[in-house]
Amino acid sequence: MILSLLKAFLIGICASAPIGPTAVLILQKSVTCGRKTGFVTALGATIVDTSYSAIAMIAVSFVESFILAHQNPIMIAGGVVVCIIGAGMVFKKIDFEARDKVNVGNTLQAACCALANPGAIATMLALVTVFKIDVNVVPIWILVPCVALGSVTYWQCFTTLFSRISGSVSTKNIARFNMIAGIVVILLGVLLAVKGIINL
Repeated sequence: MILSLLKAFLIGICASAPIGPTAVLILQKSVTCGRKTGFVTALGATIVDTSYSAIAMIAVSFVESFILAHQNPIMIAGGVVVCIIGAGMVFKKIDFEARDKVNVGNTLQAACCALANPGAIATMLALVTVFKIDVNVVPIWILVPCVALGSVTYWQCFTTLFSRISGSVSTKNIARFNMIAGIVVILLGVLLAVKGIINL
């Protein structure tokens, strides 16, 4: 049982680790707005990853076939959503006085960004398969919180590390970083949408 719980914890870490639009968004929030804001933003990704892990454990074959059948439309729509989030990052002015103030909107922003990427659930399906999670050995209601704990642990370390960088950087450079991060997210969104269009 302990081994299964450890596997679920590692799945949470592995699912969070890939660098994509969501990670760039969380990085930007951590550097420009501080650790608390970065972490609250990351909770959106954790919610999505945890939900995907539950789905993957319950019905791997059904979910996998559904995602594969609708992958391209999801990519196109997801790419548009990611571009909108990136544009918001570019054009929104940073309120340095509001650093580290908790804003649920940031959590929702990251959740939308994570949901927009169909690759996230494919990754979760692969991880559940690779780690050979058996819900007959340990109930799902015990495994899923372990996945969430792994994800939270990863994002706690991630946001703490990058928020410390902002302390030694001028507000002007933080503003530049904010714009660059937004542009990167837009480009990732465009690539996602283009990939979906090409594969139609």
